[in-house]
Amino acid sequence: QWYVSTIGNASNSGTLASPWSIAYATSGANGQIGPGDTVWIRSGTYLQDATLAITVSGSSDTLPVIFRNYNNERVQIVGNSAYDWTIIFLRGRYLWIWGLEVWANTMTTRGGTSIIMSGYHSKVINSYIHDGQKTGINSQQVQGTEVYGNIINYNGRFYIPNNPGYGWYAQNVWRDPNGNQIPVEPKYFYDNIVAYTWSWGVHFYTEQGSNDLLVFEGNAVYNSGFFWRYPNWGTQFTFGGPAGRANYFQMKDNVLYQGLERGGGHNLLGLYPNGQINSMTMRNNFLVGPSNAMSFDNDGGSNTIASNVFVGPTSGITGTYPSNSFYSSWPSSRPDDIVVRKNK
Repeated sequence: QWYVSTIGNASNSGTLASPWSIAYATSGANGQIGPGDTVWIRSGTYLQDATLAITVSGSSDTLPVIFRNYNNERVQIVGNSAYDWTIIFLRGRYLWIWGLEVWANTMTTRGGTSIIMSGYHSKVINSYIHDGQKTGINSQQVQGTEVYGNIINYNGRFYIPNNPGYGWYAQNVWRDPNGNQIPVEPKYFYDNIVAYTWSWGVHFYTEQGSNDLLVFEGNAVYNSGFFWRYPNWGTQFTFGGPAGRANYFQMKDNVLYQGLERGGGHNLLGLYPNGQINSMTMRNNFLVGPSNAMSFDNDGGSNTIASNVFVGPTSGITGTYPSNSFYSSWPSSRPDDIVVRKNK
């Protein structure tokens, strides 16, 4: 057990009474932090004038290194006025961050990402990621990551009105850095709330990587594009990738919502040209989109889409997958759904 505070420093012992600085701890504290350790971060605002790279690693999913807020205290990691790219960069393997608030206090000329996950089997848990410039969470060039139980809202503001910003942007990996093909591992996105992203809420998309084995379950994504000057273009959800690399997607128990009084709210499957989707399972989702409750292109024909509710226009689903409920307007006769998901 190690401790960090806003008044800590590298010469301290890392105890509760003598905490380290956050920069010293995230660098590994000169080798003192190891697999199975938890670094408790005390309350306060930690202004970052440069990227906070966390380089320390665990050794397995059962012996991770965890950076977590102490005793439910409010810990804010803030991209300061000089911040120009990434606030937190997870570089270590089996590295978790838990219970942190991450946001940018300004916009710059380039825009930036609040959290980049580049560590093998890294996790972001029960955190609040908001007011990011380009992207809330980016998880692309790495396998086995998990994004669980977070609130991710008001992100993507820098790229307005020029280009879209994202709540999260994710893809999987099928080649190593030397270009050799490797087995694909699942990536998990569980029980997050992604709200009021400036344009794109959840973006599973790749041109060079893979979108195989992504698991998207229990999330709520709503009102993407709400603040944009072109709200009709707001998109809650996209999934697409090249042919042969968009397989085994699991989409279960999610709510994707855009108020019917507004435009936009697109939900798009098969966004990549000629990128067929195969072996997908899509069950028990509730999707509301005034412009597009769901559009499914590039259906490879081996997919399961059942027990979903679609409110708004659909394409590529109605005739092919009849075991769903379809509404053109809000189903006033349908009872309200109250969903409670157990915190794992």
